[in-house]
Order: sequence, then structure tokens, then C-alpha cells
Amino acid sequence: MIRFLLLSLIFLLCGGCATPAVVQVAGMGMTGYDAAMLADDYLPRERVAFNRPFDCNDAVIERRMDERLLIKGYPELQPFSFGGHVYLVGEVLNRSNGKRATEVAQSVQGIKSLTTHFFPLSQHNKFPDDQKLRGKLYKRFKQDRQLGKSPLRVTVVQSNAIVMGPASSKQIKLQALETARTTPGISKVIDYVVVAQ
Repeated sequence: MIRFLLLSLIFLLCGGCATPAVVQVAGMGMTGYDAAMLADDYLPRERVAFNRPFDCNDAVIERRMDERLLIKGYPELQPFSFGGHVYLVGEVLNRSNGKRATEVAQSVQGIKSLTTHFFPLSQHNKFPDDQKLRGKLYKRFKQDRQLGKSPLRVTVVQSNAIVMGPASSKQIKLQALETARTTPGISKVIDYVVVAQ
């Protein structure tokens, strides 16, 4: 009889082991996974800034914009953010496609301004060549003592180098543009460098 009661007690206690764990969150029963997904949707991953209506760093803005553009069918566009001032660069099919991509990018919260530089979609896949050129250019920037410390960023689209970001002096801006111009394979340099006042 005691053996039967012990087995019954163990069965009752272990009977709930197969059911998923439920967490009480704001009066709603949900699994731990649901709670994590809810937090991920509404809280920034890097930090939570209290007593501020909305504050995003550049990495968060770029990630959100990149995800939104990818979901909407614009994987060839790259966002670059500097203090909320975003540059959107890449290839688009036509003008209306570029306009829709701009609207998608503007829907991301936290951006102060958006500058776009679109190229018509190339008939030839130059992406591998552009990646190699960007790698060369990035390496040259990082090897330079002045440019390696600067927040300037560069990308390459259809052999065009796009140099972006804030520069602490006009000398650094000129040096960055000259480095891009003298990189073998770069056909044109597009300047979005802003010199700090």
C-alpha cells in the first residue's frame, strides 16, 4: 500500500515534467521563449536607456535598416549610419524601386537624415570584384596611421568608391579621397565626407 502511494505521488509530481515551462509575464501566461521574443522586439539588444523617448546607436540603426531592406527585397543596398545620419548605397532596378527602398529606409526609427546614392542595376555581376576592391581599400585605410583611427567608412559599387563619414580635419578628408583614388581598380570616388566644424 505504501509502495502504491509513493509511486502515485511520484507519478503526480513527474506528470507535469513534459509540459513546457510557463512564465507569468504581466498577467499573461507565456513560455520563456515567448517572453524572450517579446523582449527582443521591444528592447534594444545593446542597452536600455531609461528616461529617454528613443535613443539608438549607429549599429542598431544599421542592423534594423538592413533587416527591413532585406525583408522587403533589397539585399543589394547597404546602410551606413553616423550619429543617426544614414547613407544608403547600392544598386536598384529603376527609379520607382529606389523610391520604395527609400521609403522602407525612412521607416526605421532613430534616423535624423537619409542620403541615398543608387546605381542602376548592372547587367554583369560585379559583386565579387567590388568585394575585392572594398577589401583592398579597407586594408589601405586601416594601414594608414591617420585614416586607421578615423570613423570614415568606405564601400565599392560598380568599381565606384563611396567614402563616407565625419573627418576631424580637411587634411584627413583629402587623404582619404586620395587613398581611394589611387587604389588600383577604382574608377571613380564619390565623396560624402563631412569635416567637423
